[in-house]
Amino acid sequence: MDRNLMKAAEVSTNEKQQLNTISRRLFTVGAVSITLYFTLQFIPQFIPDNAFDFIQGMLLGINAGSMIMGSIFTNVNAYRLREAKLALFRRMRGE
Repeated sequence: MDRNLMKAAEVSTNEKQQLNTISRRLFTVGAVSITLYFTLQFIPQFIPDNAFDFIQGMLLGINAGSMIMGSIFTNVNAYRLREAKLALFRRMRGE
């Protein structure tokens, strides 16, 4: 019984570490993209209009996506959301 409890605690700790790692990476990607976006605000004359608009739109999309995903992963109920998603995938596979 003690081994099972230790395994369960270890799995829980590993999952929390993985979620923290993902959250940190999402925050870093969001911070870099918003920094690049604001940097591009000051140098529009060096980039052609179509490329400039595309790059700005891409950076805003990355930033918005990373903020949404970061808020989901740092939410109190992130574990429940992850379990529900895994249960849905299991049902789709037919397990």
